[in-house]
Amino acid sequence: MLSSRHVLDEERVPDEDLVVHRRDELDRLMAALRPGDTWPTDLMYLIGPTGTGKTMLSKLAFDLLEQDGEMPEFESAYVNCWRHDERRDILLQTVDQLCRAPVHESSTGRSELISHLENDPGYPQYLVLDEVDQLHDKDVLYDLHSVPVNLILVANREEDLFAGMADRLKSRLSVGRRIECGAYADREIAAILSKRAEYVLGRAGSRWDERDMMHIAEHCDGDARVGVRTLRIAVEEDGEVPDDVVERILPQARDRLRQKSRDQLTDHQVAVLCVVEEFGPITTNGVMEQYRDRVDDARTKRTVQTYLSKLEQYNHVKRSGAENKPEWSAVEYETV
Repeated sequence: MLSSRHVLDEERVPDEDLVVHRRDELDRLMAALRPGDTWPTDLMYLIGPTGTGKTMLSKLAFDLLEQDGEMPEFESAYVNCWRHDERRDILLQTVDQLCRAPVHESSTGRSELISHLENDPGYPQYLVLDEVDQLHDKDVLYDLHSVPVNLILVANREEDLFAGMADRLKSRLSVGRRIECGAYADREIAAILSKRAEYVLGRAGSRWDERDMMHIAEHCDGDARVGVRTLRIAVEEDGEVPDDVVERILPQARDRLRQKSRDQLTDHQVAVLCVVEEFGPITTNGVMEQYRDRVDDARTKRTVQTYLSKLEQYNHVKRSGAENKPEWSAVEYETV
């Protein structure tokens, strides 16, 4: 049984009975992960906008497989490429979780890490790479696709993942199964919120009703995280869903989520964001010029474009102007 706080934590994997509107995707993912005559699917994609349940699906699937008495022995690992975007760092995280081999963060080389992963344990190994479109060096996917590890690649946009990828790697990765997680409709977010509100506040009545949930959902832009965080703040501050929830509480939820994601940015991503905050509206070329002056070992323009795209998806920056020559501006935070 989850506590009320956990039910209203948008980052926590929910109990299965709290999952609504992603049952088909969950069933398809678990079917692909189960070993069959030819072992599990060795490459899967979960693609969709922010806040559409991709990370939840990838984690819940393995929680349920661990509880399945008919599932043979397996190991799984999870790496967030937003936080770990370097080739060696990802290999280090993977070896640490899957192989439990003695490795040293500062001295174990890439070839030694790969050699650990090349040892086939005789049972399925799975690796979830979340935010995989944020990889600095995508050749790590070549390393991982060449060892006995089944990959689940999670990304917002497939084009960002394949942008700048070497042809040999692109051809290898083009054949994986894909599960699309489209933006939630308002009614779907309302159903998600109603399920959690009932768990925490009891049946619909004086403390919340279905109209409250739909009112919140209509202002979430398809992102369930915003709705769940709004509900959490309402419960913590008011013990109910107040009449002014959208006007007073939803802006707080957006800002707290933005701050939370900002705290997870790498130094290079922070540098790009700071440039936009100081000089926006600014072109991509302008961002590159200012960014190069601020960091050592500057990333390529294509990588910086990927950063900007991700910062836009997480509501830190916004674009304007022509599609092929956008200008970037910072999203203003609400006063909380």
